[in-house]
Amino acid sequence: MIHGLAARFWDAKEWVHVQTGLSPAMLHVHLGLAIWLLAALILRRPLRDWRPLALLAALQALNEMGDWLYFGRWRADVLWDCATTLFWPAIIMLVARRRR
Repeated sequence: MIHGLAARFWDAKEWVHVQTGLSPAMLHVHLGLAIWLLAALILRRPLRDWRPLALLAALQALNEMGDWLYFGRWRADVLWDCATTLFWPAIIMLVARRRR
């Protein structure tokens, strides 16, 4: 059951990749920013707050666990995926904290 869910999730990610024409790295950048902003709105927290970033990190970890379940092993791009997803939200959060 879990493997089937991971397979459907992987298929959905591939569909988005093909339909948008964006590389997986660019999808991580754009979706990371979008999910982080959405998390801040849903949690009603300012961008300087750590909680939206923590939620994004947790969702990124779930994404990578889904890949692990689908492939049966960790892929070489796990750290790169995490970095491209979290980099700009983390930078913006740190700048917002300094400007306070």
